[in-house]
Amino acid sequence: MAPRTLGVIPARGGSQRVPDKNVRNVGGDPLVAYTIEQATESAEIDEAVVTTESDEIKRVAEEYGGTVIDRPPELATDTAPVSDAITHAVESYGGEFDILCMLQVTSPLRSTADIDGAIRRFAKSDAESLVSTTQYTQEPQLALTEDDDGRLRERYEPSVLFTDEYVRGQDLEDLQFPNGAMFVVDTDVWLEREAFYTGDTIGYEMPPKRSLQIDEPWELDVVDAILHHQS
Repeated sequence: MAPRTLGVIPARGGSQRVPDKNVRNVGGDPLVAYTIEQATESAEIDEAVVTTESDEIKRVAEEYGGTVIDRPPELATDTAPVSDAITHAVESYGGEFDILCMLQVTSPLRSTADIDGAIRRFAKSDAESLVSTTQYTQEPQLALTEDDDGRLRERYEPSVLFTDEYVRGQDLEDLQFPNGAMFVVDTDVWLEREAFYTGDTIGYEMPPKRSLQIDEPWELDVVDAILHHQS
């Protein structure tokens, strides 16, 4: 029998840096609506659920066709780890699902094809978990730090910038970082460790243009402009 996948969408109401972030209008719809739509349209997610303590987020999520599980208030404080809320959602289904896919609301430019591709890649592997990644738009090898006397020093590579030879960006090693859009894990592994990074983790690379995360107000404006341009 094919493995069954639960999609969990954490959507706490108490965002500090971007107040009411999850229900802010972006590109014509509340931010949470994009992830609900992607999860609902996914061919690989068998059931998707929004976990929230917020009545407003619950109302909006249900308006856009989302299934909502009420998150206990103690799992929605500023200091409560999101892992506890995810476990609460998983355990609410009583072991019905083999794979857990966590989708963050802050990645609205992710596509349903990204979700399906990541879950299929994970299901075909023997890895314990998968995280979505993207390439740096600026090479981290070019990072600088500043001394106490104000002089710039190379942070990572001692022979990239301060050298007599010109080093082209395409000659530097390609590096990726987790973009926060998708996390996929074997459900039993999650319940044992509550971790997406297990030491047996593979990646699913997404292009930078679909990897922008909304963590600051200016990023909300950028994504709003992109979504309006795409519509």
